[in-house]
Amino acid sequence: MSPARPDRGVRLLWAGITILLPGLLVSVASISTIDLAYGIRAGGQVLDGAGIPRIDTYTFTAAGLPWIDQQWLAQAIFAAVHRLGGWPALATLWAVAVVATEALLWRAARLMGAGVRSTGATLLIGFVVAAQGSGLRSQVLGLLCLAGMLALVADRRGHRPRLWLAVPLVAAWANLHGSFPVGLALLGLATAEDVAGRNHARQAMATWVLAAVATLANPFGLDAWRYVATIGEDPTIARFVVEWRHTSVLDPAGAAFYASVVGVVVIVLVRIRQGDRPPWMTLAWLAGLAFLGAWAVRAVAWWGLGAAPIAAALLARIRARSREGEPVRSTATDRLRVARGPIAFVAAMALLLVALQPVWHPSPGGEGLGSRLEDAPPGITRALSTVLAAHPAARVFNAQRWGSWLELAVPGALLFADSRIELIPAEAWLDYLQVSAGDPRWRKILDAWQVDVVVVSATDQPALVTLIGGDAAWRSVYRDPDGLVAVRAAP
Repeated sequence: MSPARPDRGVRLLWAGITILLPGLLVSVASISTIDLAYGIRAGGQVLDGAGIPRIDTYTFTAAGLPWIDQQWLAQAIFAAVHRLGGWPALATLWAVAVVATEALLWRAARLMGAGVRSTGATLLIGFVVAAQGSGLRSQVLGLLCLAGMLALVADRRGHRPRLWLAVPLVAAWANLHGSFPVGLALLGLATAEDVAGRNHARQAMATWVLAAVATLANPFGLDAWRYVATIGEDPTIARFVVEWRHTSVLDPAGAAFYASVVGVVVIVLVRIRQGDRPPWMTLAWLAGLAFLGAWAVRAVAWWGLGAAPIAAALLARIRARSREGEPVRSTATDRLRVARGPIAFVAAMALLLVALQPVWHPSPGGEGLGSRLEDAPPGITRALSTVLAAHPAARVFNAQRWGSWLELAVPGALLFADSRIELIPAEAWLDYLQVSAGDPRWRKILDAWQVDVVVVSATDQPALVTLIGGDAAWRSVYRDPDGLVAVRAAP
């Protein structure tokens, strides 16, 4: 047996574990509808030719207010896949997106000179750190774009013309998810490094300028940038959505994040002690991602995936120094040879497995794994549909976590709240909190909003469940462990 055969086997094994395992894990996970379901409805409007939503028509608290639906393209993709094969198809799309992301990150790390073991270990750790923010929603497509940008930047020395692909990538990204400034920042750091090193400086500048202009290739123009700049500073969002709060070390996801940051800092310090200081671009990128991760739980995913290939490359340089006293240099041809084969093989196997996912792991109802949904109470949904069939114009005070699902499953409902926290006025959210907590004014608040139906969560609103169930002005028409549906019994 030739010496190259065992080496190739090791590469395939590590690539298989690193790229395939995350895809398999998400293929058996439940799907949360909180940010996904209303997006499927909005994307369906686009597919039906009704255009991109620009004002709210889903709630009565924000009806007619401007809606910057910056993620419209991701929503259209989700809606198209849902129409094609339902929830199993969406589960498969999720797994495929994760596999593609890990494959691109693998390629980026290997092109940076990382070894297979360090690449596999850091990418798997990065996936664990990023897991909380890698659910099936628009952000998972944004993470895929990030991986693509990392691969292009890592490959710009070996295949310079490919860097032009960053322009259409950013243009698509600006219509998929609000994280597109992260990709533009990465490209800007690479551009600055190339200009400083006089390495195709003109092309680097031209690519970055065109990419910056490409971010405006969206239906909202500069308003898309305004949306991104303001959403993270909205105090109402931070109050309602845990993942928009500052990352705490006491939270499991926060603890994993801070532990990984400490690990990367140690790697950088070891490099500096060896007299091999990492490039300033690398340090700036890591510092920026770490700041975002500390600022909001939601941004931890960007650190987990965006820092992993860099950490793998830094480890490779440390090992090279400790072994030979100087960095090991490899040619672009060598790096491509070790990156392409494992990725192509493992990606093909992963795509096959996730595509067959509804077959090899069906649900009891035969609908495929994707039928396992979170925040989609079946009995509550059926009861509300029945109520609204008799009272189609009724206003519904609903548990916020179910709003997105009800907008898809009961499209005729006029709801009080949903997942678009930034769209609904702050005074409405204040009323929502008071009613949900069973404030003494809860009846007057519901009267003021002319609410006819309440859909209450036993988990999130236990006080209101008790009050509604014992109030003569309200009649419970359905109740189960998830919560209850009640209608007005008296004016």
